[in-house]
Amino acid sequence: MPAAIPIATYRVQLTANFDFDAAASIVPYLKALGITHLYASPFMKSRKGSPHGYDIVDHAQINPELGGDAGFERLSRTLKQHDLGLILDFVPNHVGVHFADNPWWLDVLEWVRPRRTRYRSTSTGTCCRTAPWRVLLPIIGSSYGQALEKGEIELRYDADEGSFSAWYFRTSPADRTRALPRDFA
Repeated sequence: MPAAIPIATYRVQLTANFDFDAAASIVPYLKALGITHLYASPFMKSRKGSPHGYDIVDHAQINPELGGDAGFERLSRTLKQHDLGLILDFVPNHVGVHFADNPWWLDVLEWVRPRRTRYRSTSTGTCCRTAPWRVLLPIIGSSYGQALEKGEIELRYDADEGSFSAWYFRTSPADRTRALPRDFA
């Protein structure tokens, strides 16, 4: 059983090019060095191609680009066989929000207070007296009115979902960033 308190750690940056199996392959070497714990970069599902893992899009899923559940199980077995512990670099408020690939974030943008009851820590409050319970997004390069007049904000309807969303400042419709809750449109 690994020491309860880490004595010597070794940090690995997990990526598609250095996944769970690659990390498992260096465990015997780390043990020989006297390492007691492997300190891993975030490995929850992050944006596809993420070089660091901090742009998480699903906190409930292990990143398939790193080997998914099966790869994590293999790494865990290897660590256990060599009596090493695992430390996860985990920052719950780090989420990928720049594109339409994070269902939780899109839910917050559409409904302001997330419908998923597991996530109750969203802090919206009153950002100004005229807009109670709105999400303040400081991402628009000008005032909301100016961006709207310039056509930088586009209202879209998704017939499959039966929902509206606002998209901001991308040159091609396929590459637009979903940015505003429906209440702002």
